[in-house]
Amino acid sequence: MSVAHSLFPTYNAALNRPAYQSSVFQGNYLYNGSLANDGNHETNALKDNKVWCSVSDDEPNPWWAVDLGRLTKVYGVDLTNIGGFGQEFGGDFGGM
Repeated sequence: MSVAHSLFPTYNAALNRPAYQSSVFQGNYLYNGSLANDGNHETNALKDNKVWCSVSDDEPNPWWAVDLGRLTKVYGVDLTNIGGFGQEFGGDFGGM
């Protein structure tokens, strides 16, 4: 999430803020919502035995939210979709 198109420099208003999601996939590791706004752009959910992405359970209407801590005018949102599930999920995922 970035604030742009203003007289002030762009910044990531969501970086390391509290994040929540509708469910958390729990395999051998915990894929919680805070992994989605930690500043890391790795697209594999699990790589080198480290969790890099948030992953929800398989559900009909998953959601993710971040608490920006104050009223904030948002000019843009950058999303990175998962590129692969890695070791725990048995290979790549086609993504959306």
